[in-house]
Amino acid sequence: MIVMALLGGTEDDGEAAYLALVNELGAGRVRRLYLGYLPDPAERARRLRLELSGRWPDDIVTLVIGSNSAEELQALRRLGAFVCHQYGSLTEFYDRLDIKHHDLMVSEAENAPAHVLSAVEAWSECYVRKLDRRRKLRNQKKRAVA
Repeated sequence: MIVMALLGGTEDDGEAAYLALVNELGAGRVRRLYLGYLPDPAERARRLRLELSGRWPDDIVTLVIGSNSAEELQALRRLGAFVCHQYGSLTEFYDRLDIKHHDLMVSEAENAPAHVLSAVEAWSECYVRKLDRRRKLRNQKKRAVA
């Protein structure tokens, strides 16, 4: 399973990204996970670990929307999620969080700059990165056995 965590932006931005993925991949291959209704960040992080711990095929994508705490972001990164930041002005949310060099910028807006990907383009990039991670892990295991 590919986990894409969409940070920043509005709920409408998250919905637009979800619908773009559903239109491209089909409803059966896209899961939406919204935990913003839970008030406690520690509980949201626990639920993330619970929801994302299953074994799903790589052609399934889970779009995590509504994460807004450092604990959640830390849990998502540890679980191997690909972090996508909604392109636009940064909110106070980013006073507590860092944007890493390998994170992606996404937007469904027509006039987004060239370095900003659509949700479908970001999914494609995440898919390639997931395959690369798996190949590197497989090669490490082969070297360890040899």
